[in-house]
Parts: sequence; structure tokens; C-alpha cells
Amino acid sequence: DKTWLPLGRPTLTVAIDHYSRMLLGYYLSYGDPSTAAVMGALRHAILPKQPVTAAVPGLDIEHRWPCYGLPDLIVVDNGLEFHGRDLEDVCLDLGMKIYYCPKHQPRFKGTVERYLKTVNHGLAQQLPGTSFSRLHLRGDYDPQQHAVLTLSEFVVIFEKWVLDVYAQQVHRSIGVTPWSR
Repeated sequence: DKTWLPLGRPTLTVAIDHYSRMLLGYYLSYGDPSTAAVMGALRHAILPKQPVTAAVPGLDIEHRWPCYGLPDLIVVDNGLEFHGRDLEDVCLDLGMKIYYCPKHQPRFKGTVERYLKTVNHGLAQQLPGTSFSRLHLRGDYDPQQHAVLTLSEFVVIFEKWVLDVYAQQVHRSIGVTPWSR
């Protein structure tokens, strides 16, 4: 936002509601997956959402974000960011249980993996500066040269997509929109 220099490829950490498939919270950073990113996503999921500042003129978010509160249970995989006293202590203090998916059994985390694939194909790869999911698709396209969005602009575009596009489309697995569920 300040220097207009490409900072790298951001990492998205998400918390999604399995029942409704609605995004509960997220954390966007330029760091590797970490406990801090998990805590950021969890914090965003728990607190009421405030509308983002309009960093993109004329791009208004039509729907509010009604999802917040303490989950009873969080389901996590076996990444290092989920193992440690920090997350366990926060969950214990807030009265949440942690369920660790069995190792090498991807079916237990299909909801979040499918959501991230949808974000990647439905949004990220449509934006300028995308690095594509497969290197051979890139060709001579230089993502750094085309990276024209600031982080605050990307946040507005991402939240617009989450609330006005993804949440309003009928989800194949649940038969209704995440918004209505």
C-alpha cells in the first residue's frame, strides 16, 4: 500500500463452517503458515465483522457478514501450526474442543480443501498478478510485473467475492446457498 513494491505471494488461512460452508474467518499474511495465522483466523471468526474500508472505488459489498461467535469444536489437520500449547491454551480458555484429523486421511478435511480450491480457481486466478496453480499454465506471463493490487485492495475484492459471490451461489453439497444455511 505504501511502496507499491511486490511483497510476494500472500498466504490465506481460513476457518470455515462445515454445516453452512460459510467462511467464518480468515487471516491474510506474507508469512508461512503459523500459529499466529491460525490465531488471526480464529479471532476473525469469533468477533463480529466490520465492513472493510473501501479501498477500491465503486466496489461496494452488498451483503453483511453475519457469522461470528465461539465454535464448540474446531477440526484441524496435523500441520505444525496446529500443534502447540498456544492454540490448545486459547481453546481451553474459550471452551472450544480441538479435533485433530487422522494422519494421511484427507477425507477428514475435504471441506476446507475444497473451499481453498474454489477461492483459487474462482477468484485468485482471475486477478492480475496471479501465479497460477500450475507452472506450465504461466507461459511467459510474469506475475510480479502484473501484480497491481495492494493488499488492502485485495482484501476488499476477497471479501466482496466471499459475501456477494461465493455465499450467494447454491453449494452443490448442501443444496442451498451458504448464506441461507
